[in-house]
Amino acid sequence: TVALTYLPDVASFEWMWHRVFNAIDAPGFNFDRLAEVPEKNKANLVFQLAPETGMLQSNFPVLLIWESNQQESNDSETIDLDSGGVQLAIWRQQIALMVEPLNDQEWFILQGCEQSLKFWDLCFQFDQRFPGVDPGEIIGTFLTRGLISHFDI
Repeated sequence: TVALTYLPDVASFEWMWHRVFNAIDAPGFNFDRLAEVPEKNKANLVFQLAPETGMLQSNFPVLLIWESNQQESNDSETIDLDSGGVQLAIWRQQIALMVEPLNDQEWFILQGCEQSLKFWDLCFQFDQRFPGVDPGEIIGTFLTRGLISHFDI
């Protein structure tokens, strides 16, 4: 008998899928409000994930496992459970659910938003871990895709 050690992570993925699908719709990011924030307060911004955004980290290839078990899948190949883990963003755009593997830099930014880090702290910690990489580009991508829906000061 093979241990199904990956099963709790697949269940977590499915629960996240359900939670994201049924989440309330956040209004689009208010770029005008962001432009009105005084320069002296920008370091204190706290970007927040949209309610219809979720994150999942697993030591298993959860997305491959899940995709191979969908009705429309014709994949009969064996999945190597030791092929590596994943960091996933799961979000909804209107009624379409999106899943995207994240690199360590993207995961770090979303995790910082989930933890309500102030913008300055997020950038400082990011720079310590990923020197020379601009976190603004990653944040901008998440803003335009709708993964980050608002901010607090």
